[in-house]
Amino acid sequence: MSITHPDNTFTGNVEIAEGTLRLDNTSSPNIRDGYNYRCSTLGAVDGYDRTITVKNGATLFTGNNVPFGLVNTPMSFKIAVEEGGALTLGQTQNNFGQLSLEGGNFSYTNGAQATWIEYGLMAIGKKLSFSGSTPYDLQVRGTHNVIYLGFTLDSQLDTEPVSPSQPHLTNLWSVVEIEVADITGDSGIDAAIGLPMRDMINMCYPTYGNNPNGYTYDPWKYCYFRDGIRKTGTGTLRLNGVNAYTHTTEVAAGTLLVDGTIATSSGVTVDAGAFLGGTGTVSAVTLTDGAGFICTAKRGQTDVLKMPSLTMQGAVTVRVLNPDATEFSTFNQNLLKVTGLPASVDFTNWSVSFEGVEQSKMFTFAYDSTTGIVSAHYAGGTMILLQ
Repeated sequence: MSITHPDNTFTGNVEIAEGTLRLDNTSSPNIRDGYNYRCSTLGAVDGYDRTITVKNGATLFTGNNVPFGLVNTPMSFKIAVEEGGALTLGQTQNNFGQLSLEGGNFSYTNGAQATWIEYGLMAIGKKLSFSGSTPYDLQVRGTHNVIYLGFTLDSQLDTEPVSPSQPHLTNLWSVVEIEVADITGDSGIDAAIGLPMRDMINMCYPTYGNNPNGYTYDPWKYCYFRDGIRKTGTGTLRLNGVNAYTHTTEVAAGTLLVDGTIATSSGVTVDAGAFLGGTGTVSAVTLTDGAGFICTAKRGQTDVLKMPSLTMQGAVTVRVLNPDATEFSTFNQNLLKVTGLPASVDFTNWSVSFEGVEQSKMFTFAYDSTTGIVSAHYAGGTMILLQ
């Protein structure tokens, strides 16, 4: 089945139960509020709590033109791809409020490119989630394979002064939640994203009309968005692409492995009970009380996470994965590198959780101020806990 009419406005849920539904609209949607599209091939796109579900054995194909509106059109609807279902992205502007991959197949090749602007592979307004029985691996598979973050009507407008003479509005920001379930059932990678994630594309200013903060703006002027991510869920998310988004990175739960890069302007905060690891480069890191780092025993000594600065707000746990059953007494490993080369690092509240070993075993931390390397090794003996 193919839908070609772009101006559908129905507000109910959609269930694709079997076969293939193609979104082959012949033109861009016409019903809009300024530059906000209010319709699509599958109905209203914003302001309604509605879900488009792709069931087992069914396929949704975004085949032509602009099925859900421009990539920076506010979106709130959710697309859920259940186990056995499939979502295939065509070479067009794919804009989702929420995309929930629940075990279904997710395929794509090339993203979209106009003469003067790269539309990329897709835009995520609010949330991207991974669950089901098989880990996901979203890597570059063609041209223009970019994910844009933000933006919805919930995007925040900072209160700093905005001059009418500014050609760009630079104080719009939002945070996209990336929820990862523990798909593997262990410490394995549950979802990997090698696709570059960037701030929302710079296009016309579509949400606040022509007078944000009391100033008048030509809606055709470009504006800059600042977008970030918040990693939730108990699973492990790996980022191995070049991520240029400029707002914050928060690890609220589970584990975030960075084997690529995160822009230096995006400070990383790790919340209590969550872990940060990898071999890539991130911005300034802040560990709240009870947060920690994660690494694998016998990892290469140069394969460490690099950051310009490290701030600790309490106890820090270094979780050591041990898939090869390495003898803990031989553990002597570099953990991370602080490239800003502080004079010292306070290890008073640091501890090691070595997989398969009782917590009472003693480990010692060291910091080399000439290289910025933080390391740990087994110190011998067992702690005596007094009550």
